[in-house]
Amino acid sequence: MSVAPRSSALARGLGLVLASLLLAACPSSGVAVDWEASDSLAWVGAGTGDELTALELEVARAEIESGSPERARLVALRLRRVAEEQPGNLTAVLMLQDARLAAGESRADLAAEARARASGDVYREPFAPLLAARLEPDPVAARLLIEGPLADTGASLAAPGMGRAFRASARFALGYLALVAGDLASARVQVEACLELDPGHFAARRLEIYLLRREGDLISAHSHLKHWVKLTASSPVIASETWFEAAMDLAILSTELERFGEAAGDLARIAGPRPGRENWGRASDTTRRRGLLLGAVLAAEAGRPEDALDLAREAQRGLDRGSSLFGLALVQEAELLELFLGRPAEAAAIWEQVIERFGAAIGGGGSAGLAAGGDSEFDELLRVLTARVRLARLERAGHGASGTAAP
Repeated sequence: MSVAPRSSALARGLGLVLASLLLAACPSSGVAVDWEASDSLAWVGAGTGDELTALELEVARAEIESGSPERARLVALRLRRVAEEQPGNLTAVLMLQDARLAAGESRADLAAEARARASGDVYREPFAPLLAARLEPDPVAARLLIEGPLADTGASLAAPGMGRAFRASARFALGYLALVAGDLASARVQVEACLELDPGHFAARRLEIYLLRREGDLISAHSHLKHWVKLTASSPVIASETWFEAAMDLAILSTELERFGEAAGDLARIAGPRPGRENWGRASDTTRRRGLLLGAVLAAEAGRPEDALDLAREAQRGLDRGSSLFGLALVQEAELLELFLGRPAEAAAIWEQVIERFGAAIGGGGSAGLAAGGDSEFDELLRVLTARVRLARLERAGHGASGTAAP
């Protein structure tokens, strides 16, 4: 068995298309991060010092994530009481909407109800536009739901604490919508406006980290994300799925920065519960499988390609062949066999599967149509082309799996 040497481009060499940025190695250890969670905006009317309300929300998070519609329905009744008693508690208001969705209520019906409330008295329900925009499927309509009240002086002054909380979250929402539209500059402006009002706005900080990454500042992105994961670990403000995805992203960033020991520690979070929250939701199947693929990268980097191959194959197990993750794991398996394990005939067989799996993507509409379809489609095109080049090279060397001519 031959083992390839360690490589600073290992994540790319194994076809791990889990991150949008590539690394130019940097020795810096990080940047100072000093922001903390706000006590006033997400919890107006109670504050994080209100232990009874905090416990109520922690229990609510567990019930919402239990997978039981009945438990979600019961906790929605309790959250409705909290929201009525503390109308400025934005966390409770948002979680009530989540609980109703988890209980099986129609998303369309909830969106219609939220739009109706958003058109009412903003002094009575200043967060109604945020709830409506959150469920609005049309990004343009969602933006309009927020921009109107945000421009209304009365709304911004309604109950000063609540008004400030509304404005901060409204700016975050507009930043997210700008990001969806591909306008990174506007997204940055809105996020900065949000954080000026609420330095500890968790969702805005998460979006800031994404922007730092897109801007190429991986060192700052890593430092902020590490702080974010630690600070939100036991907070009911953040859904468990969101937290585990962030932990996964932290592991990816650590790997890109060649901090392999940190990456392994980051990745270990995916396997267990959130710190101190045994009864909250666990990592999703998608996040767990992404963790296996990154684990394969780390295993290969540590000189254990056989373990890496096992992880790549485990990531495929039970997946639909049409899924993006299956294709990614298949590419990773082929590259491990060819480049790290010196088993070219087996690699050729897997490259043929990659071509079969992705070939339809460039069969009908052609590569131009694929490229126009977005990043995920373009990634699939590149995988097909990579597979064809690799298979042709192996067949020329006499290692073809099927005996057919190279494409």
